[in-house]
Amino acid sequence: MKKIITNLLLATIVILTSCSKEEDLLTPVNNPTTTNQITDTINYTVTGNDTVIVCSWDTSNNNSTLSLEGTKWEVTRSSFYLNNVYPICPIPHDTIVSNVWGNVGEVYFTNEGGGYFETHTYLVDCAELLNEPLFNYWNADPTALMVQPIDRYVQNENQILVNVTSTTGWQYTITLDIVEQTNTNLVLENRNSVQSRQINGQGYPTDWVRDIRLEMKKVN
Repeated sequence: MKKIITNLLLATIVILTSCSKEEDLLTPVNNPTTTNQITDTINYTVTGNDTVIVCSWDTSNNNSTLSLEGTKWEVTRSSFYLNNVYPICPIPHDTIVSNVWGNVGEVYFTNEGGGYFETHTYLVDCAELLNEPLFNYWNADPTALMVQPIDRYVQNENQILVNVTSTTGWQYTITLDIVEQTNTNLVLENRNSVQSRQINGQGYPTDWVRDIRLEMKKVN
């Protein structure tokens, strides 16, 4: 008799335990709230609630709207690189020139007259005009700057096209690739290169690269 009662008690305990586990399974479990920062869009996504919170600031280098008209920029760093692989007059064979300057120069963008590049670099699309590289601006005074007046510029999504007329009346174009941009910083590059080969062993090949880089901080 005791054995029968003991078995009944064990069976009751098993049934009650099973019911308790079934109730736990039927009870909905809320997903834990997590916050993930996506650095490229500066969004904070909260999972479980289908909510996206967009911050009021933006530190991305690629999402700011660049408005150049009437702006003045301090050149914080500029560089000139020339690599002439094959002989082209007047630059000798295997010439490599690399220069870097810091905190020298200023750029003013305007289509109303008076715009200019005032730098240690000679910006020019020499690949399209001359098919040969040009040396950089040089002056015996290391503090002297070259001034290139801006006749007009056109700003595209990834480039700035600038028309310039020199003091001697020579008109030329400067193509500037927009490498980085924020509301206060701007990096531009004037890239030139020509890769050509001899045809049937005739003529000189003219392989060369000429790159200029301007890193600037907005003044106003």
